[in-house]
Amino acid sequence: MVFRPAPSRGGWIGVALVVAAVAVEAMLAAAAWSDGPGPRAAMLGILAAVLLPASVFVAYWAWGFFSLRYTLTRDGLTIAWAASRQIVPMEAITHILAGRPYAAPLRGFRWPGHEVGRTIIRDDNDHPQTTLVYATTEPAGQIVIVTPSLAYAISPADPVAFIDDFKMRRRLGPVQVLQQHTEQARWARSTLWRDPTGLALLAAGFLLNVLAWAWLTWKYPGLPAEVNVQFRYDPVLRSSVPEVLQPLATVWRLPQIGLAGLVANGALAALVHGRARMAALLLLLGAVLVQVGLTVVLSRLGAG
Repeated sequence: MVFRPAPSRGGWIGVALVVAAVAVEAMLAAAAWSDGPGPRAAMLGILAAVLLPASVFVAYWAWGFFSLRYTLTRDGLTIAWAASRQIVPMEAITHILAGRPYAAPLRGFRWPGHEVGRTIIRDDNDHPQTTLVYATTEPAGQIVIVTPSLAYAISPADPVAFIDDFKMRRRLGPVQVLQQHTEQARWARSTLWRDPTGLALLAAGFLLNVLAWAWLTWKYPGLPAEVNVQFRYDPVLRSSVPEVLQPLATVWRLPQIGLAGLVANGALAALVHGRARMAALLLLLGAVLVQVGLTVVLSRLGAG
C-alpha cells in the first residue's frame, strides 16, 4: 500500500522557491538579451550561470517533496524521494517508535514542512540511533522505523493506518528476502558523481564555456564585420596564419560547439565511468581541451 506524507506548507515553499529561481534566471536572461552584446550583457550572463546550480538544487529538493511516498508490502518498506529509494526489508524492522527530538543537528537540507537528511535519535533505552529523515512534519509528528543498523523517520498522513497496515503485512510474512540498501535512479547511480577528479574536469569545462560566452559577448560590439575563425600552420613562417575571413555572426557557433561537446562527453563519461574510469576522465579532459582551443580562437579574433 502506498502512503502519502502528511500535508504541509513545505510544498508551497518549494514551489515559491522554484518560481523565484526561474524568475531570477529569466530576468537576467531578458535583461542581457535586451541590452544586446556588450559588457553589461556579459556580466548578467555570468551571474545567471553562477546562480544556475543553486536553481537546479532548489528544483531537485522541491521535486523530492512532491515525490515523497512510503510503500508497504509484505517484503518491506520503500521510501521514495526524488531519485533515491530506501529499501527496508520487513524482517529487518525491529519496532516502530513515536517521533522524538533529534539528538544531533540534521545533516541535509530542510525548510518548514520538508525535512530530509541524517541525524541521531535516542530510543526508549536512551541509545543513540543513526536515523535517515524523510518527513514533512517536525519530529513530534513523525514515526520512527527502527532496524539494527539504521532508523528511518517518516511522516505518513495517517500514521495509525500505516502502523495497522504494517502489522497486517508483517503477520503475513515476506514473499521474498530484500537487502537493506539505498537505490538510485539510473542517471544518479553513475560513479562519476563521486569522483572528485571527474567533477573537477566537468566544472572546469563549464567554467571555460561560460567565460567563452562572456568574452565574446563583451567584445562583440568592438569586433570587425569579418573575423578570422580558422587558422592553418605555415611551415615557412613556422606559425599559424588565418584562413578565409568569416562573417562576425558565425563566431557564436564556437561556444555552442563547445557546450554541445561538453554535454555529449559528460553524458558518455557518466555512462562508462563505472567500468572504465580512465576512459571517462579522458573524455572529460578532451571536452576541457576543446574549451581551451575555442578560447584561444576567440582571443585571436580579428580582421585579415
